[in-house]
Amino acid sequence: MPAAAVDFVREAQLQGNVLNHYGFGGYLISVGIKTFIDGCAELYGGDFVKRYVNIVVLRDKAPLEETLDEFHIDWTFLLKDHAANKVLDHLPDWKRVYGDDTATIFVRQR
Repeated sequence: MPAAAVDFVREAQLQGNVLNHYGFGGYLISVGIKTFIDGCAELYGGDFVKRYVNIVVLRDKAPLEETLDEFHIDWTFLLKDHAANKVLDHLPDWKRVYGDDTATIFVRQR
C-alpha cells in the first residue's frame, strides 16, 4: 500500500477531489481520504468503470482532461506507471508533487 504517499498527502494537506488508482481505493478510504473509485465498482455502474479505465490507460487523451474538469479533480493519486501521468506531465495546470516506486501525485495549479 502507498503509505509513504499518504504521509505526503497529509503533510502537504492535500484536499479536494482526487482521481485515484482503483487498487488504492480501499486503502485511501481506510485512512480517511474520499476516493473517486474503489473496490465497490459495481455500485458505480459499468459505464463509469469503463470511463475510468479509458482515462487511466489513455485510450484517448480527451477523456482524461474532460474527466478532470467534469469532476472538479484537484489532485491525482495514481500508480507510478499509469499512462495518465504522462499526459498530466504536459498539462499546463498540473504539477507533479510526489513520486516513489508505488505512486505518483499531481496537483492542479489554480
